[in-house]
This record gives sequence, structure tokens and C-alpha cells, in this order.
Amino acid sequence: MLPSSVSGSGEITLLFLHYFGGSRVEWDAVVGGLEGRFRCVAADAPGFGQARGMQGYTVEEMTQQVLALIRSLGDGPVVLVGHSMMGKVGIVVASRAPKNLFGLVLVAPSPLEPEPMTEEARTEMVAARETEDGAKKFFLKGAKSKLSEAVVKQGTEDVLRSHATAWRRWPQSGSREDWAEAIPPLAIPALLVVGELDEAIPLEFQSMRTMSHLKDARLEVIRGVGHLLPYEAPERLVELIAEFVDGLK
Repeated sequence: MLPSSVSGSGEITLLFLHYFGGSRVEWDAVVGGLEGRFRCVAADAPGFGQARGMQGYTVEEMTQQVLALIRSLGDGPVVLVGHSMMGKVGIVVASRAPKNLFGLVLVAPSPLEPEPMTEEARTEMVAARETEDGAKKFFLKGAKSKLSEAVVKQGTEDVLRSHATAWRRWPQSGSREDWAEAIPPLAIPALLVVGELDEAIPLEFQSMRTMSHLKDARLEVIRGVGHLLPYEAPERLVELIAEFVDGLK
């Protein structure tokens, strides 16, 4: 789970982990709104962004990498912010109870159960990386609000520069992994943020399944947006994360 970018300063560190197909860049606008109050660290998952050459694509392997990154941040309190694929990993990380993990923010997380996806959708996802047009369509499929040309360009480039093996592994195996029975409901304070129009992992699924794995959690719904919340609603995410973290102090 390297390399990582660090910005801002403060007693509390926010560790940002991105969605499948993206990179740490997706958090730029959110980090920009929070770095005046918190130390913000954004990391690339193995096979994506600047960690394209890294291996370790299973949920367990990614969990171990995140745990190592948390240890590297020092003894101060850490709040983990995981989006989609890395939301699932984030729940598993929290279940290992790192001593300085202070809270958990899940943004449209993939579920601990196998992701609700048809075989046709999995096949289409694997093929999306093969062309620029396919990569762009894959990225835009996650959004339900208008995105700028610069954001669409960034999202498309992130898909295309991913490692081919990492790209295949998530739809073919990682998203199928079932951790639901292995992890009891977590006591760590958590915030679950979901887009009202998310079709990838719908609100109803999140409210019934994901919330059942969290003992001390609040569900927030952002209206009019889909799965790509860090791009679609960064200002609202800044507000929700800051409010959540302030409530932990």
C-alpha cells in the first residue's frame, strides 16, 4: 500500500483509500478541504496509481498492507476512510483492532459478502480496461451527476494505467470473497456514507447488510449522486468526515 502522499498537520491522521479502478488522486478535493485541520494521508492500492507495480490483490493481502501502513504512521490516532473496494478491506482492517485506529469512515463500501454483481457485469468490467472508450464508460457508469472534463480524464487514465492482473483479480475473485461470517459486528465508531442513486452497491443493500456489521455506526445518504462520491460530492464528504472526527475527540 505504497507510495502515499501526506499533507496537512494535526493530532489525528486521516488515511484515505480509493475505489477499484481509481487512485489516491480521487481524494484530492476532499483532502484539500480537510488538510487545514488534520494530517491527511492518501495511498494507492496495489496495482493502481503509483503502486501499479505492487502485488497483493486479495482482501487479506491488502489488509496486511494497510495494517503495515497504519503502523508506519506512528502512535497517534488514525481514522481510516475507505471507498468501495477499499471499504471492504477497511472493515477487515478494523476487525484486527489496530491499537491506534480511532474511527472508520466507509464511503459506498463493497460489502463483506460477495458483491451483488451479475456474471455479465463482471465480464464487462474485466473488458473495460482494454480500450480508452471502455475505460471512460466504466468510470462514468459509477456517476449519477455531471463531472468535469478534467475529472473524467483523470478517472479514465486511472483505469488505463492499472496493472492488468490487478484489474482482473477484483471482479473475478476479490469481490467474490465472503468475509461476513468471519467478522463479528464491529464496536469501532463508524460513519457509512452512501450515494442515493448508487447502482453498484445500492442504498438498500448498504442499509441492510453493511450496517448489520457495525455496532456503533451512523448512515448518511448524499442525495442526487451515485458511487463516485469523492468526485461527485467532495464538499459534502468534507463536512461529514470533519463532523464525524470531531465527534470522536
